Amino acid sequence: MLCGVALAMLMAGLPVRAGTLFDPVTGYRVEHYRAPTPAEAPGAETVGVSEVATLRTEGAVLIDVGPRATLDPTWPRWLAGVPRTTIAGAHWLPEVGRGTIDPLVETYLDETLLRLSAGDKSRALVVFCNVDCWMSWNAAQRIAALGYADVHWFPGGADEWLAEDRPSAEIMPEPFGPED
Repeated sequence: MLCGVALAMLMAGLPVRAGTLFDPVTGYRVEHYRAPTPAEAPGAETVGVSEVATLRTEGAVLIDVGPRATLDPTWPRWLAGVPRTTIAGAHWLPEVGRGTIDPLVETYLDETLLRLSAGDKSRALVVFCNVDCWMSWNAAQRIAALGYADVHWFPGGADEWLAEDRPSAEIMPEPFGPED
């Protein structure tokens, strides 16, 4: 039996292999993260480049959930990996958009979001990765499930932002735990 997300994907004409792409309980995509995404992410408002630019100037927290760039599988050492070029002012939280995440990564997401939002769960958050990246789709829903009320999903991600020659920067992942 297909989960609701997989059924919606079939109805939208997107390819789905039952039982392998989505977690049957959460509905998160669990493999093949670089593929066409749906137009919307449950719990988040879909936005484009111009809306992201406006939200950015209004003080929204920009959350890049692109995967880590290093192959080091140990946690949290992989946070010291290779920098990522992304939207200027964004915060990189790698691995939080996978369909299944380690409890330490879940804690990392929760604690880092609380720090970045100053504990204000009504603060605007923009979640993104790259174009055709299910990690941002997963993460937007996961963040909304944590109680954040103003979640925006930018499916074009860093790719679309950089293609428009918008302000960019090389950043490192947000640290795990309190900053010194």
